[in-house]
Amino acid sequence: MHKYILLLLLFFFSFGFSQTRIIEGVVSDTLGVFLQNASVMATPSSKEVSLKFAIADDKGRYKLLLESKYTYTVSVSYIGFIDKSFVTNSNDNITSYNFKLTESAEKLKDIVINYKVKPIIIKEDTLTYNVKNFTNGNERKLKDQLKKLPGISVDKNGGIYIQGQRVTNTLVEGKSFFGGGSKIAVENIPADAVEKIEIISHFNDASFLKNVSGSNKIALNIKLKKNKKKFVFGDLDAGSGPLDFHKLHTALFYYSPNTTFGYIGDSNNIASSALDFSDVIRLEGGVSEFLSPKKSSSLYDLYNNNLDIFKNKTQFSAIDFLHQLTKKTEVSGYVLFSKTLNIKNQTINTQYTQYNDFLFQNNINNSNLKSKYFVGNFKLKYSPNKNEIWKYNSNVKFLKNNIASNIDSETNNYNSIFETTNDFDDMNFDQFLEWHKSYSTKHTTSMVANQVLDINKQNNNWLTNNVFLSKLLPLLNDSYYNVNQTGSLKRNETEFLFKNYWIINNYNHIYVLIGNNYKSIDYQKNEKQFLTSGAVSDFKSFGFGNELNYTYNRFYLGIEYKFIVGKLTNKLSLFNNINNQKTTNFLISNSLKNNLITPKLESEYKFSNAHTIQLNYEFTNQFPEYNQLANRFNLEAFNAVYKGNEQLKNEQFHTSNLFYKKNDVYHGLMINGMINYTYKIKSIRNAVIIDDGNLLTTSILQTNPENNFGFRGNVTKNINQFILGLNTSLSFNNYYQFLDTFSNNVKHNSKDIGLVLKTNNTKWPFVTASYNKIFDVFNGINNLEIISDKFSIDIDYEINKNLVFKTDGTYQINKNSLGQSNYSQLINSALEYKQVNSPWFFELSAKNLLDNGKQTTNSSSDYMISYQTTYILPRVIMLSISYKL
Repeated sequence: MHKYILLLLLFFFSFGFSQTRIIEGVVSDTLGVFLQNASVMATPSSKEVSLKFAIADDKGRYKLLLESKYTYTVSVSYIGFIDKSFVTNSNDNITSYNFKLTESAEKLKDIVINYKVKPIIIKEDTLTYNVKNFTNGNERKLKDQLKKLPGISVDKNGGIYIQGQRVTNTLVEGKSFFGGGSKIAVENIPADAVEKIEIISHFNDASFLKNVSGSNKIALNIKLKKNKKKFVFGDLDAGSGPLDFHKLHTALFYYSPNTTFGYIGDSNNIASSALDFSDVIRLEGGVSEFLSPKKSSSLYDLYNNNLDIFKNKTQFSAIDFLHQLTKKTEVSGYVLFSKTLNIKNQTINTQYTQYNDFLFQNNINNSNLKSKYFVGNFKLKYSPNKNEIWKYNSNVKFLKNNIASNIDSETNNYNSIFETTNDFDDMNFDQFLEWHKSYSTKHTTSMVANQVLDINKQNNNWLTNNVFLSKLLPLLNDSYYNVNQTGSLKRNETEFLFKNYWIINNYNHIYVLIGNNYKSIDYQKNEKQFLTSGAVSDFKSFGFGNELNYTYNRFYLGIEYKFIVGKLTNKLSLFNNINNQKTTNFLISNSLKNNLITPKLESEYKFSNAHTIQLNYEFTNQFPEYNQLANRFNLEAFNAVYKGNEQLKNEQFHTSNLFYKKNDVYHGLMINGMINYTYKIKSIRNAVIIDDGNLLTTSILQTNPENNFGFRGNVTKNINQFILGLNTSLSFNNYYQFLDTFSNNVKHNSKDIGLVLKTNNTKWPFVTASYNKIFDVFNGINNLEIISDKFSIDIDYEINKNLVFKTDGTYQINKNSLGQSNYSQLINSALEYKQVNSPWFFELSAKNLLDNGKQTTNSSSDYMISYQTTYILPRVIMLSISYKL
């Protein structure tokens, strides 16, 4: 497959350096001062060609790539200056043109490019696209329009990027759409309802906080057409294919200036998701962005198209509403329900690395997962005046998981077959209240109160005809072994924050913070054996079972000083943290109290708005999680036991990050890079003992220094009709490994280097091809290495106004130092048909076109290397029909 990708790239690349011409120049005023961000537009005389657009860089330079045989009117606009333009055609040989603009008598607030429909409007923090000028009307969904707007891209999971930066909030007419996530919006909002797209930098829904919050958020606001200002719109989609594959999808929306309502329903058995990662984060809800973010989510498996399953059934429904009660009061919310069934079949071949020895373990795992989710959210926003805002947000979530598995496990010395069941029920309620008020241009205050309540229960069973974990589990002899584990968790967390912003002048700010975070957790685990005679053997007297009560309180007082010197913006912070941690497990108590000073530095040098470098440093103390302090045995799997350590104390580490960003519009060059370095003074590490494939793990606090260095970066360059990209991710980790009572210094390094080539001509097919070389090297007790080569391609070809062909494919080869190798490949294709102005849409699609039955991967850790084979859905051929309301 990778050979065909290479041939295709060579064809496009050789064809691309013809049929175009470049006009470049400088935009300045009459005194020669460069006009950065001046907008330059090339409007074609023919409707067959799309307009071209450029923004002048910090030296006033612009560059336009034009079709050779067409005539264009090139015009420039800038705030407070009179527009200028000139006409160019294929015969005049104009390659360079400098604009000198004259100040206008009227001072304008906005840049409006002089064009019949005003395709682009630029304000200080807002860039507005008139969608009609960049599209042809054949687009079906919002994502199809966004891909055609200059500077905007949409990834496969529905994430939106503006000049390489991810959009954090998605709005419709200035109001949050389904929690502000992007995938629901791009996959469901019909293209014919959209009139304009606004890109808002430094977004904050409380405008008076914009100058002090330091927000780097980017919002995308969708402006609807006038006839959609009070209208019901949406579409109905149904598909069917061989082997009973099917999908039903409904998206209905009602919009009016004061009330919006949306419904999305989906049912399929082709593992298609309705959410992306950012949507899941928002649906979790209930935690203020001013406080510490959540660490995990049980909704994560909703956000991706899950290809690692053998069979699937998904049902999804979501309702979103917003109502403007008064000019000052707004209520909104959503409810979501999801029901999934996933059948997963895997074979995992593991080699454990021990001193001068390798232990083999082969597992065949067939599992059946049933999940039910319900999420409900309610928001209230009250703004008594333009300088004050109240916000209340509550979120309730119910989760129910049932997993039934069959496991066939074989090692060097034994073979066992297990039947396991895992039942998990969770209820989570989060809420927060925010108040922000600006007393004057110099003083602003914020207060936040947050509460989290989480209650869950679990019931796990392991059934087998052989003794297992014989050196750890106190099993009584029986003809059949049935081990049961029950557990429960109740977590109650509250946090309060008060922050005062004092703007001394434009160059000096002082912020004062005071807050308190309190956690209370009751954690229980109990293991026992049910004998065939009806008797029950409790494992408590053998060191199993935990009844942990955990409390943690952190009171903190901080001061932040923000100052600006020329192009350098700095923020120095100093926090005094009073920590109090206490645990009680079976009447044995331990406590930890300390007073820790933690500094923080944020420093940014802005060469220009498009060229910045930023340095961050922080000294951090991280306290152990509650389960790491539970000092009795806990059964985690048929071959794994974990034992906490009540003597653990807080980790201490220095973290520094260096960010670099350059967006050189004139040269078509974009550079983004990040270097991070962490030096751990004290760290919590797992100590592992391996015995015939059985693992006993405990946590220890060790003072051997650890060094973690990482680099992530990407460079893209416009080359004629193409965009060439280089991306890399490097990680170098040096730490101590604790295995089988021995300690050893470990170096774990990984490298991922890739090339990307994209077409950049709207008259061509949209083609993206990439190649990545991946190295994962582990040097410890034994030396292990995994090398991967990954090829991928994505094609979107508009055959004519009615017919579109799409395909994407990946091919990956994996090799490891143990002599194992494998490969996987996957191709998806679709043929779409839609007549202009017709409400009907037809699609013939094929997922897993080559009908590969499995995907293979390699992975490694401190003590093992693993070769995994996952059986996936077969070829899915489907005919879909959609009707647009």
